[in-house]
Amino acid sequence: MFKSSQKLARFHAAHDVLEERMSQRLKLVRNLWIGAEPSNTKRRLGGDLTYASSAWPVTIITRILLMCSSLEHFTLLNLSQNDWEKLEHAIPASLKYLSMGPVHGPFQIANLPKKSQLQQFTSISTFMRDNEVQSLVLHPMLQTFRRLSEAIETDTLAKFAAEQVECVSKSTILKEYIIAICLRPGSLYDGYSFIDQVEIKLRENTEDPRVFVSTIPNQYWSDVIHEEYLSVRLGMFVSQA
Repeated sequence: MFKSSQKLARFHAAHDVLEERMSQRLKLVRNLWIGAEPSNTKRRLGGDLTYASSAWPVTIITRILLMCSSLEHFTLLNLSQNDWEKLEHAIPASLKYLSMGPVHGPFQIANLPKKSQLQQFTSISTFMRDNEVQSLVLHPMLQTFRRLSEAIETDTLAKFAAEQVECVSKSTILKEYIIAICLRPGSLYDGYSFIDQVEIKLRENTEDPRVFVSTIPNQYWSDVIHEEYLSVRLGMFVSQA
């Protein structure tokens, strides 16, 4: 888990060496997290890899990704939307689960130069264009497409996502298009009323049972992503025991 540029730089320096044994270790990496969590997270662990920060070592991240040829799970938080295209070419073909955001850059799965094995994509608090959504939904490997956000008064993202679901009917591979909405801890905002509005909007656009709204009470989106990362990590430790 890398939340600071300094930690990333040290990791890269230790492994990008001529000694084959050290560089080969990166081929064992299956689960990777890069980016600091929001300040409202329960953990408040900090880090300088905040959104659009000048601290982001994009070149170093690119080199690490190129060496992680067996990577399966990748969580990328707070990367500026203008920097994503600089990393696309380095995403390994082995990647199966990708979580990005908030406000990630334009994502066209077809732009990944290596034959993608991506099975699940989570877009966090990001408006996506219709052609981006269709590119994902119609990809021959993708099974789950999740739009993750929080129920706040100013949010229109979930409703917008509910208007982009008609293309799901064209896919025979996709199993789930999930609009996942987190209800913030201690929030006075009536999140359930908001979710009802999203569900109404959703059913105005499709009756496809693969498309649905998922409610996540008493959590920030960062808590959801963090728990999933730890679950994958634990599962890998158990499988190697």
